[in-house]
Amino acid sequence: MLRTKKLSYWYGNAANKLFDHVDLEFTAGHLYAVVGKSGVGKTTFLSLLAGLTRPSKGVIEFEGRGLAKIGMLNYRKRHVSMIFQTENLFSYMSALDNLLTAMEITEAHHAGDQGYALQQLEQSGIDRRSAQCRVTQLTLEQQQRVAVARTMCCDSQIIVADEPTNQVGQEGAGDILELLQAAAYEQQRCVIVGTKKVEVAKKCDAVVELHQRKFEWL
Repeated sequence: MLRTKKLSYWYGNAANKLFDHVDLEFTAGHLYAVVGKSGVGKTTFLSLLAGLTRPSKGVIEFEGRGLAKIGMLNYRKRHVSMIFQTENLFSYMSALDNLLTAMEITEAHHAGDQGYALQQLEQSGIDRRSAQCRVTQLTLEQQQRVAVARTMCCDSQIIVADEPTNQVGQEGAGDILELLQAAAYEQQRCVIVGTKKVEVAKKCDAVVELHQRKFEWL
């Protein structure tokens, strides 16, 4: 489903490479972990997979087509969703409106369906009363749960999650992982999670580590 071919990324010039000639493949129906120490380039790699950053060299293919041919905007709109380290929500909107807006922008199958959006929020641990609150009135953990629900309500075949459990406690982390597992196994999506937490990586089907500019399957 998603493949990198000789993917390289550097800042400024090739002497400042984060990683070089990366060849990896991610398939539907699986939950993957990308691990590595802070600062090695995990977030940049995930941003590349999500179509938010362009490679310095090499290509990323989705279903056999390069992202440049698909169009980065079209790829982000129709094929991939990202959960960020911080919630990245519309702060002036309610939790519910954040989901409805995301479904409208991505032209999701359930666009405009308030009941479906509320269902996704409830499954993520946000009750109906909290769903009507502006996200700034919610705790950081609740905001992260809203961000997860927003991703789940869109129709993207790929979910990229950058440290999705950082803002939540142990119970919240377990809930989020269960939702990501359901997205992979029940909905047959390709789910890629960046994490430093061993307990998160252990719940994934496959783990790839970024170390000294190279990726290696563990």
